[in-house]
Formats: sequence, structure tokens, C-alpha cells
Amino acid sequence: MNFFDIVFPVKIHPLTYACPESLNGVVEAGRVVSASLKGRVTKGIVLGKSLTKPPGNIKNILEVHGDKPLLNNPLLDLLKWMSSYYIAEQGLVLKNMLPREAFNNVKGRKSRREAPRKVCPSDNTTSNYAVSEKIITSLNKDTYKTFLLHAPSSSYEYFFLTRIL
Repeated sequence: MNFFDIVFPVKIHPLTYACPESLNGVVEAGRVVSASLKGRVTKGIVLGKSLTKPPGNIKNILEVHGDKPLLNNPLLDLLKWMSSYYIAEQGLVLKNMLPREAFNNVKGRKSRREAPRKVCPSDNTTSNYAVSEKIITSLNKDTYKTFLLHAPSSSYEYFFLTRIL
């Protein structure tokens, strides 16, 4: 039986899991897998084969996700280096390397619904035009000026500002 070290996007060190016969040849470094962690099935990244068989009762890898590794060897090396350099658990480094969607729990957690966003009323056309005029004027003068832009409320406004800049 093969054993693999898996890092989860939480503040713990990598853990070793057994690879069942059905997943032999599929599990490899960089792949996203599901395994039991603290009573829940959670996604993690395979760091590589474990060099030694750990003592005690070892949990199995439950599932492999995707067709190919999510992280290649240079990114795995970067994760290990960052963990060592910044004296941070590899799980925390991993959590900040990848988007949250890569690690949504597979089972055992209810999905949270986001509250609908409230839109503040404003005179969008007039204010957006005035702001874009100020940006254009600053660019034409070759002067350094900071602008704080709020996320546009429609794709048209975003397109308008990106086309100007």
C-alpha cells in the first residue's frame, strides 16, 4: 500500500493518508484529493509520496478530483519554501495560494448563501462621466494623481472606463 502526504488549507502540518488500490496510479503530487479531516470530508493537495509508513490507524484517500495536477512541482516547491521562510504552516500558505473555490468541502458543510448586495442610488451616468473626465485630464497632463474607483455597477460602465484608459 502507498502512503501520501496531503496538505489541507487549514493551520496544520501535512498529514499522511493511505492510497486504496482503486486509486493507485491516479494519485500524484499536485492532485486535489478528498480525505477525512476532523470528521469531515475535505479537499487537499497531494505533496508527494510519504517516505515512511506512519504508525497507527491511517485514513484512506477517498477521491481524486480533476484530470491533472492542480499544482506543478515548482509551485509545490514554492509552497514548501514559503512555509519554511515565513515560518508558517503549509496549510496556511496553500490557503492563500489558491482561490477558495478550489477547496470547497465536498460533504458535511452546508453552503452559505450570500446576502444580496444593496445598491446605493447615485446619478451613475453623470458621476461616471465626470470621474472619467478627471482621469483622462490627469493622463493627458502626465501628472501623478491617485483615483479611488468603486467597483462598477454594470459591465457597460466597466467597459467604458477600460476603453478610455
